[in-house]
Amino acid sequence: MDNAPLKDHLVKLQDELKAVKPTDAPSQEAINKLGGNIHSFLHYSEKDGPPALHFSLKESLEESLEHFEVSHPVIANLITRLIQALSDMGI
Repeated sequence: MDNAPLKDHLVKLQDELKAVKPTDAPSQEAINKLGGNIHSFLHYSEKDGPPALHFSLKESLEESLEHFEVSHPVIANLITRLIQALSDMGI
């Protein structure tokens, strides 16, 4: 499975998350959780991570989408594209 396009989108999302200045604890928690899952996926190994890692990432993206839809539309758009990419991969 070629994860290169997925990884490119994840790096863009990671950069956007780093630029966000959270205004409350739930926002900080959402950023930390999603950032941690992205980091795990990107740094797992040279080989593709196990399917559980893909599902964990997708679940985290889906949970985060609602939080960022109104306050950070650029992040929400990236998350939506990543969810679709994972779905296209059968995840």
